Amino acid sequence: INFIDAQGNYLLKEWFDWVGPFKAGLAKVQRSDKKYNYIGEDGKLLSDEWFVCVGYFIDGFAVVERTNGECNFIDKNGKILSDEWFMYVYDFKDGFAVVKNEDCVYNFIDKNGKILSKQWFNDVYSFNNGFAKVKITNGKWCKIDKTGKLWK
Repeated sequence: INFIDAQGNYLLKEWFDWVGPFKAGLAKVQRSDKKYNYIGEDGKLLSDEWFVCVGYFIDGFAVVERTNGECNFIDKNGKILSDEWFMYVYDFKDGFAVVKNEDCVYNFIDKNGKILSKQWFNDVYSFNNGFAKVKITNGKWCKIDKTGKLWK
């Protein structure tokens, strides 16, 4: 499977086993080795790296997963959001995304790749109206605001 432009030219010389529709100028593509990437309407691949799983773009970022199971976000320019890779990441909501590290604890990351709190939490809910619920180490729930301040 491949894409052609308005003049009937193939976008890439490479052929794919699966392609998704273009959304906001990018389409998911999958090679025969079952790895994914994105292709732009200009025929350029978004990333040099191929991933075992890729998500759709939400709020300018899509979730990507490496072969070793590490997850991160990629923006529409192909830039990986954080130098740190995570065990799991959730989509952005209200300016932050939930991330889970290898110790199975949670935090939040902003769209600049900054982790919100120095403290990691046993469980969290996504941000809504400027606050998120977090479960601190003593098992109690409290709220965190977008500055990282805990409200007990």
